[in-house]
Amino acid sequence: TILAPRARRLGNTALAEVQYAPSPRSSVTATTAYGNLHFMDVGFLDSSFWKFMTGYNYAVTRLDTLAVSYSQTRFYFALDQRNVVNHGFLTTYGRKLTGRLSLQLSAGPLFSRIAQGPGSSKTRVLLDTYDSLRYRLRRGHVEASFSRFTNTGSGVLTGAESNVVTFSLGHQFSRKAFGSLSFGHAYNQSLAPESALTPRSKFKTLYGGFNVSRELGERTSIYFVYHVQRQDSNVALCLGSRCGEV
Repeated sequence: TILAPRARRLGNTALAEVQYAPSPRSSVTATTAYGNLHFMDVGFLDSSFWKFMTGYNYAVTRLDTLAVSYSQTRFYFALDQRNVVNHGFLTTYGRKLTGRLSLQLSAGPLFSRIAQGPGSSKTRVLLDTYDSLRYRLRRGHVEASFSRFTNTGSGVLTGAESNVVTFSLGHQFSRKAFGSLSFGHAYNQSLAPESALTPRSKFKTLYGGFNVSRELGERTSIYFVYHVQRQDSNVALCLGSRCGEV
C-alpha cells in the first residue's frame, strides 16, 4: 500500500490451505504462505515472509457465526539481516442483519518483535482487526471495510503498520460481465523509527479505481483495470540520487 518511485521488481507468493469440518456447524482451517519481493533497481529493500494461521469457525445460529484464530508471521530483510516476528490472536463475529445486509467484526492483540541490531530487539503490542458492512444488491453489492495489519513495507520500510478504509461497489452487468468501483484511504507508518534521532516514517494515501471483466469462454476471461493513487509522506522517497514525493 506504499507507493514508491518507478522501479523494476519481481514478487512471488505461494499459499496452501486445508479445511476440516467435524460437524455441519463447525470447521477447522490451517493456512501457510510464503512470499518474496525483489527489486532490480538500487535504493529499495528486498524482503520475504512466512505466514502460518489456524482457526476454528462455528455457526452459533442461522444468523450468527464466531471464529477464533492464531497467526504467526516472520518478515526477513536483506539489509543488516533485520527481521520482524509477529504473532497474535483474532476473534471474529459475523451477523446477518437482514436478508441482504451482513456485518463482520474482528479484533485481537498482535505482538510484534522487531530486531534492532545484533542481540537487540523491541516488542510492540498492536491491534489487529478487519471489519466490514456489506449490502447485497439484486445484481451486485455495496461494501465498506476497515482493516489494520502489518506488512513488509513495500520495499521502502523494514516493516509497516497499515490502516486501510475501503468503499466498493460491484455490479453484474450480464451473466458473463462484471464490474466494480472502489476508493479509500490508507495510512502507513514504520513499525519502529529508523534511528534514535528520526521519527517513524508515515505515508498517507488516497486511492481509487475500477475494473471490468468478461468471460470469453469456458476457460478464458478478459479484464480491464484502472487505478489511481496519491500519496503524502513526512519523508522523501529516493531512487538513486533522485528524491521526491509520489
